[in-house]
Amino acid sequence: MGLRLLLVVEDTFAIAGRGVIVAPDAKLDGSSPRTMSVELRRPDGTTVSAEAVAEIPFVDPPRLPLSIRHMLRFAKLTKQDVPVGTEIWATE
Repeated sequence: MGLRLLLVVEDTFAIAGRGVIVAPDAKLDGSSPRTMSVELRRPDGTTVSAEAVAEIPFVDPPRLPLSIRHMLRFAKLTKQDVPVGTEIWATE
């Protein structure tokens, strides 16, 4: 199983009923939404496996050309679970 760095968390947003969304977006190929397994490497040295939903954010008006950037949403985590500086790695 290989790992690929998706992003380093710069900010987090908690949305009631949806979970935690991290910034910046991740550049991914493929369809949306989709569930993916990721590894969180926190600044304190701990690691956590988690499930993220990758979604293409709605932008009005749409960007031209359309960029394939996905926001990552964690339904089962809190903002404290994903501190700024956390590396998010895709398990492939």
